[in-house]
Amino acid sequence: IQSNGRYRVAYKKPSMVLASPLKVNWVPNEPILECQLDEVNGRALTPSKLPLASLPYTDLKGNRQVLTAKANPDTLTLVNFWGSWCPPCNTELHEFSESIDALEQAGIQVLALAVDGLSDQLGSHEDVHAFMEPLSKKLQAGFASEESLAKIRIIHDLIFEKRSELALPTSLLVDSKGRVAGYFEGPLVVEELVQLAKTAQLVRSKQSLTQSLPFSGEWLAAPKEYKLPDYGDQLIKHGYFADAASLYLDNEERYSYSPNLHLHLLKIGLEYEKRSQHQAALPFLEKATFLNSNNAIGFLSLGDRYFRLQDFEKAQSSYQRALSLKPDMEQAQYNLAIVFLKKGESAEAISSFKKCLQINNRHLNAHSNLAAIYIQANQNADAITQLNQIVVIKPDHYSARFEIGRLCEIEKRFVEAKRAYEGIIELQPDHIQAIERLRALSGRDSSKK
Repeated sequence: IQSNGRYRVAYKKPSMVLASPLKVNWVPNEPILECQLDEVNGRALTPSKLPLASLPYTDLKGNRQVLTAKANPDTLTLVNFWGSWCPPCNTELHEFSESIDALEQAGIQVLALAVDGLSDQLGSHEDVHAFMEPLSKKLQAGFASEESLAKIRIIHDLIFEKRSELALPTSLLVDSKGRVAGYFEGPLVVEELVQLAKTAQLVRSKQSLTQSLPFSGEWLAAPKEYKLPDYGDQLIKHGYFADAASLYLDNEERYSYSPNLHLHLLKIGLEYEKRSQHQAALPFLEKATFLNSNNAIGFLSLGDRYFRLQDFEKAQSSYQRALSLKPDMEQAQYNLAIVFLKKGESAEAISSFKKCLQINNRHLNAHSNLAAIYIQANQNADAITQLNQIVVIKPDHYSARFEIGRLCEIEKRFVEAKRAYEGIIELQPDHIQAIERLRALSGRDSSKK
């Protein structure tokens, strides 16, 4: 408790200060067991500002909008989350509206996003429209989305190092570079906001942070540097891969000290691959393998990306690197064989398919591709061997059985051909092609007699 009657709370890892503008009633000469407060306003100014993730919302006319880090390069933006059923919120917005000239002079624009109608909130869009009608000419307003609230909670948890429900009103002060300069729980006073705006662009040091707080005193420790990879990991965890990607690409220099950065980038690259956005995946997969040259999965993923872009030389190199790190990586061995096929190097493809089968002798596609190579080279006996393996693995593989019959006829192995066609008919009695070939073989036997 400060000498001026205000109080502050510092966590064990002090990353912020909670300050109350209200004085508390206490007697200095008696033990303090607890302090009863009617209202607590949380304020956190961030020394290493977190870039704002994109915040989708709907304006009052029903149009979808997105607030991004690059949306307002010349102004400060106060993103205010409120509810029509929240009296402090209503009072705060009225004050913002009445003081709009002072806010504009300070370079601040307000975007008021109502939470009414969301899954865990009260109120309705009609309530918001009724309340905002006299204010909307002065304030930008709209409806928050579940996604925007989720991203705000991510920022909250990183700054305050604890999870809690969204307090109303809650505001984010975004500087002209699209970074979160402050996070505020509880209503703001315009005069206080204007004062904060003066330091928002300069908040970097322990001294400047101390000067920006509404009480006297010193920080107990240096302001915490928020790690962007932690921020990005949380965005990935919640499924916001595009935001995590933009976060890295726009702030690459601030990621350089992260020991697990390669895993972070690999997650982003793999997600882009999953969505068939191969070009977008490239910088993340390349960087991930550069940072950690011992990650076989990273090289496998990078090879897949090069393959889809038909850069077979780089795909081959990537798969071979993956196999040098993990020789029993079945998918890398199979993919390498496919690369050799694309390059027309049949001997190398055969060798790689065989190595794949040494790892997993039930790999259907490896057997199928080997059979196709042998057929093209008129090595029918070797092809029949591979096709028989397919039938062992998958007895109802009709095309493999039929191909066995066809090749056995060419090789004059008629007993085996009949057996292959009979096997098809046993599984599928109305298989016309197998019936016709079996009849042809039977007619051949009759004419021979």
